[in-house]
Amino acid sequence: GSMKNIPKVSVLVPAYNAMPYLEAALSSVLNQTFTDYEVIVINDGSTDNIEEWMTQISDSRVQLVSQPNLGVSQARNNGIRKSRGEYLAFLDADDLWESTKLAKQVQLLNNHPEAGLVYTWVAYVDEKGNSTGRVVKYRQEGYVWQELTKGNLVECGSVAMVRRQCFEGCGVFDTAVAPCEDWDMWLRIAKAYPFKVIKEPLTYYRQVTSSGSRNWQRMVKSYQLVIEKAFTGADWDELPLRNRS
Repeated sequence: GSMKNIPKVSVLVPAYNAMPYLEAALSSVLNQTFTDYEVIVINDGSTDNIEEWMTQISDSRVQLVSQPNLGVSQARNNGIRKSRGEYLAFLDADDLWESTKLAKQVQLLNNHPEAGLVYTWVAYVDEKGNSTGRVVKYRQEGYVWQELTKGNLVECGSVAMVRRQCFEGCGVFDTAVAPCEDWDMWLRIAKAYPFKVIKEPLTYYRQVTSSGSRNWQRMVKSYQLVIEKAFTGADWDELPLRNRS
């Protein structure tokens, strides 16, 4: 189509057997005050009725892409390839957005053409979507790479809005460092671009009991891989930072 039809934002929603939560996640997108977006739901080899359910969604901004079960990073990368928006926003199928999230992030990226990524504060919610009272409030912005090596400021996979050119310049999600691939991706972007933060909890991170049962050893190994990768080719003056990380 013409340039006119290209949406400002592409919302990418990886979904794996997420039917208990997908409807709420999608509603939180369709209820955004900012409306110039496309939504790409990437079905990561689910065995639930997602394909059937998605046929009922009549909003022309929403499309479903199905792939074999390759994991969340491959799903996001597939979505990035299929997307057309200038800005990309990621939403895991069990999380939710406050209705002004896209509007506020778009405004910041519009006003700060140098910035590559905008993150927000995060409110934790339980399986039913009720607040647990925990809100994660990071404030770092600008060149945050050094801060980011100490831990993932972006907190969860449903926070970031990223300028498309960041993926063109820094590559896409690296499946080899799962399950820390988000953090690895943001570190690579942070090397090249300043970040901005919105100091409001605009992302609701759902604590689902099963998601906490991640293999601990795999998590530690992944963490080490990300750190090693982040400091490959580092300057001598950055090496003490690596040891602390």
